Amino acid sequence: VVGDDGRAQRRPVQLGVAEATRVEAVSGVKAGETVVVEGFDKLQDGSSVVVSSAQGGGRKGRRP
Repeated sequence: VVGDDGRAQRRPVQLGVAEATRVEAVSGVKAGETVVVEGFDKLQDGSSVVVSSAQGGGRKGRRP
């Protein structure tokens, strides 16, 4: 997830139902948190994150 300070925070997430373009997060994230869905393999805890609103998720990216 992206913290309020704009930095990556790695945490375990349990996934549930998956569809073609969506995946349910059963645990590990809270409503309103920004989740990194692309490029996460290049991040480390504390990395600075630039969030693109081009994905249609609003000001800070996609939200669960």
